[in-house]
Order: sequence, then C-alpha cells, then structure tokens
Amino acid sequence: MTRSRARRPPAPVALAWQATEPIPRGWRAWLSRLLAGYLAALGYPGRGVTLLVADDAELKRLNARHRGRHRATDILSFSYLPGARAPPSTIGELAVSLERARAQAQANGWSLRTELARLLAHGCVHLLGYDHATRAQDRAMRRIEERLLTAAGFPGLYPPAAPRQAATRAPRKRKRA
Repeated sequence: MTRSRARRPPAPVALAWQATEPIPRGWRAWLSRLLAGYLAALGYPGRGVTLLVADDAELKRLNARHRGRHRATDILSFSYLPGARAPPSTIGELAVSLERARAQAQANGWSLRTELARLLAHGCVHLLGYDHATRAQDRAMRRIEERLLTAAGFPGLYPPAAPRQAATRAPRKRKRA
C-alpha cells in the first residue's frame, strides 16, 4: 500500500512594498510564485521568504546599518539558515531597491520584471550562504542563478563565460651541451 504524500502549500512570501510608486497589478502573485519556485529549486520547497521592495534611500540605510557600507545597493539578503538546526519556515529576508532595479534594467536593455527576477535569484542564492568574493565563488553563484532564471523563463541573461586562455609564456631557452 502506498501512502499519498500531502502537497505543501506554496511557500509564503511576506511582501512589504515601500517603493514610492504603487505595486503593479498582478506583481504580488508573480513575486510569490517566482520566489516559491526559486526556493523549491534550491531545496527549500514550502519554505518562505520576506521581501521588502523599497527605494535607494532605504537600501542605503539598511546597508549602512547591517553591513557598515554607506551607499545604496540593488539587493540585500539576510539569511536565517547559517547555524540553524532545522530550516526555519522562513529562510530569510530580501530587500531590493526598485529605483536601482529600474536603472539596471534600462542599462541592460530589458524589462524591470526581468531585472527583479535576476536580482531575486541572486538574493536567494545569497540566502543559502553563497558569496562572490572570489572568481570561483562568483562562477558558482552565477551557475546557480542561471539555472533558477532559466527555469523561471528568463534564460540567457548572463553572457557566456569567457573561455580560458592558455598561459602565454616566452619559450624556454635550451641549454646547449
């Protein structure tokens, strides 16, 4: 006899929209589905995340308070996972600057929705403890982000990795016997 598995409800997303403009119609549901998909793909199905959408001034304030950096940033991640014995129902908090996301979307030539998907994928990977302080860490994060974005319908946002170039050295001089 097989036991049917109860399906978990979608991951709860607590959304705080503090940006100066109103939340676009349908975005609350879209953001919830997007983040639930990211968390499930990262091994945390049914878990939640808190999302703050604000402006540069608020992200600058949070960045200064929590990281000692007195400048605005596009996204901040605060994980509840490190050191947790069991994954909490909410794995962390994300704060994104709508102002910065809009400017980056324009600079990249894509929609605000695409840029938010990219930033939130990046933030979710940070929630798992990944960082990009070194090139190797950056590549590892980028691979995970690309997988999340492709699954969410946003493939090809990052340029392909540059092929490794062979080291160019001057040929060794042979000793004549």
